[in-house]
Amino acid sequence: MRQIGGYVSSATLALVFYIVWDTVFIRVQPDKTTWGVNLEVAIVFSIVGGFGPALALMSLPWILAVWGYRKLRCYGQVYFAGIGAVLLLVIGCATASLFPKPFFIEDQTFIEGIKIAVERQGICFFLAGAFCGFSYWFLSERQVTTL
Repeated sequence: MRQIGGYVSSATLALVFYIVWDTVFIRVQPDKTTWGVNLEVAIVFSIVGGFGPALALMSLPWILAVWGYRKLRCYGQVYFAGIGAVLLLVIGCATASLFPKPFFIEDQTFIEGIKIAVERQGICFFLAGAFCGFSYWFLSERQVTTL
């Protein structure tokens, strides 16, 4: 049960990281919009842009990642941060490519959609995935020693 709570908590923290990143760095019209409008746009893009569904889809391979960690017993901080970053980058870019686009964006193939998602959101997906993995390790897998 601790692992499920840890994954839900770390996914929530990663979603907050993504929304803050979009609010701060991806401004709609920097001179004419307020932070509230940017926050609203970031929340919508977290759903429409594929990040939220990617976190839900990532839960299935995450079970394998936790199982692999238990078998390998390597450095948990690095292991979970690396697995989280790679999984969220791959799954996030794939889901971003599958989601419907507004009418003013021309049609694109699946591979073109992935390339665009990597160019526009790759760094954010990678960092949010690493943050998700590290926070999962911190909340669920590290051995807490008490004095």
